[in-house]
Amino acid sequence: MTTKPTPRFMWLAAVALISVVSLAAIEVAFLLGQVLLPDVVNPRRAIARAIAKVDPAKFDRFSAAVVPPMMWDHLPNSTGTTKSCLGSVFASHYDINGTRIYAGYDPASAEVLLVGDSYTHGDEVADDETVAAHLFAKHGIRAANLGVPAYSPLQAVLKAKQSLGNFPQARTIVLGIMYENIRRTVNSYVIAINPDVGGIFLIRPYVHADSITLIPDSAYEGLDGFQNYALRSLNADFWRPEDLEFPFTMSLLRALGSTSFRLRWGARALKFFNRQYELDFYDPTQRDALSLVVQEFLSWAKQSNITPHVILFPQNKYDVQSSDAWIGHFQQRYGRNDRIRSIPTKGIDWSRFNQRPNGDCHPSSYGYSMIASGYAAIIDGFGDGRR
Repeated sequence: MTTKPTPRFMWLAAVALISVVSLAAIEVAFLLGQVLLPDVVNPRRAIARAIAKVDPAKFDRFSAAVVPPMMWDHLPNSTGTTKSCLGSVFASHYDINGTRIYAGYDPASAEVLLVGDSYTHGDEVADDETVAAHLFAKHGIRAANLGVPAYSPLQAVLKAKQSLGNFPQARTIVLGIMYENIRRTVNSYVIAINPDVGGIFLIRPYVHADSITLIPDSAYEGLDGFQNYALRSLNADFWRPEDLEFPFTMSLLRALGSTSFRLRWGARALKFFNRQYELDFYDPTQRDALSLVVQEFLSWAKQSNITPHVILFPQNKYDVQSSDAWIGHFQQRYGRNDRIRSIPTKGIDWSRFNQRPNGDCHPSSYGYSMIASGYAAIIDGFGDGRR
């Protein structure tokens, strides 16, 4: 007598069949992806190929412009361009020290130094619309603009150490940290588009294992040495992308469970709740790395007899408070320091802050003026802005 399968058995068999077919479909899809979209499925391998293909002649020209220990900087007495995401192109002019100038700027009388990334530099606006320019035009504070695009807070501190001697009247220095910059403290590389070399893998100093890692001189002495160091940096980086390999299902699960994936995609989700960088400021690795850099900055400023300020400010309207978590942790660990602040954001018209109302791109002239107003309120509150 033949026994008919029970409904429960048939249901389990159907679930098993669907599972097997689904897993097989995933494997086939990623296998095709390796052929059709290899850079998407294997992003780290794609970067490694780009490193291996750097043209020797172009590398020589690029390496000749490297500026240790920051690794890149503005050339003295040069002119560059900054293009807004709306298509406008603005000239950027630099003096003998590689400092971006503005109407009325005089390095001999600059009393406040500003160090930081592209927000400090003033990407996407003209010379007279940067934070430093607004500080002078609207608040009477003579500031030197030492910002450099793509800098991490560590690079900004190294730039401060190297530049202080160029400003005889400087008595105050501001380390500006845009919220996203906390990620750069543990990031050892950045892929940049340089007009001379095309896509280039830039290596930079970073914090690793609770210590500051500077780039050795040997890293740029030859293309082979650069490629070897760049590959090591890529594979050891906190934010390194994960390749997906067979069996793709298991590889995908490992990637989904990685810290970098959790933080990246968590930030995208929290952006809808105006807390985009909250996970980063609570992450112990990034939090402690930023604290280490800030401590280095404060210690150096004390030894150099210059008053330090650490001022954090938002990237856009999608997060205006997450840095408070890091400030609170820093104060608890190292003691109260009123010169570590976030700019006041009350009254900012966020529809005008960035080049686009949705928060994309760098700030508009209005946005930079709001950052400058926040700086001025903090600096003048301590009487550090003018003699």
